[in-house]
Amino acid sequence: MPTVATLSCLLIIGFWLRVHNLGTLGLIVDEGHQALAVTAILNQGYPVVPSGRAYAWNLPYIYMQSFTALIFGVNEFSLRLPGVLFNLASI
Repeated sequence: MPTVATLSCLLIIGFWLRVHNLGTLGLIVDEGHQALAVTAILNQGYPVVPSGRAYAWNLPYIYMQSFTALIFGVNEFSLRLPGVLFNLASI
C-alpha cells in the first residue's frame, strides 16, 4: 500500500509539473504543421495540410491531438496534452 500511495503522489506531481504552463510557449518545430493537420481533421475529417498533401506522420497521435483540440480548441495546450498523457502512461 505505501508503494501505491508513493507512486500515485509522484504521478500527480509529475502531471502537475508537465501541465502547468503547458500552453505558454508558442508552437515550435513541427507543431505548426500538426496544428494545420489537426484543424483539417476537425474541418474535413482527415489530416491534409494547405499544400494538399496528407500529413501522415503518426496518425494515431494526430487524431488524439484532434480529440483534445475538439475539447480545448486548437492551441498549444491541446496540441501538447496528448504527449503529456502518453508520457505519464509510460510510467
